[in-house]
Amino acid sequence: MICEKSERDYSQLPTFKVIKIANGLRYGNTITVNVTNSSTAFTISFIIKETKTIPFLIQFDPKTKVVRRNSFIDNNYGHDEAYGGFPNDDNYFLTITLDENKFYLKVDGEEFASFDHRHRAVNEINVIR
Repeated sequence: MICEKSERDYSQLPTFKVIKIANGLRYGNTITVNVTNSSTAFTISFIIKETKTIPFLIQFDPKTKVVRRNSFIDNNYGHDEAYGGFPNDDNYFLTITLDENKFYLKVDGEEFASFDHRHRAVNEINVIR
């Protein structure tokens, strides 16, 4: 894993449609995304809309097979966590689960990576984009 202060501009990457979560994300929730034709980089952001905080941000780059994880808290990106070896499939199921300590990523049911919570109020996440 690589950790470095991020200078990336994540806002320029393609994102999924906006999904609103009425009562916030809860520990034990699982989000599953069916990714098809994944030949371009894309980002998934878990957002607290009221404060514009992003406790969890995932960037997928199929060309380099690297997944970057980060957060945007108090108008600053944290340190990138990068992990290589992402599966080369064009079609896969990405599952994201959270508990009291981490977000967990699985690809087609196989554990791939995790990300420690950097923001206490992950249960206030009310938008996934």
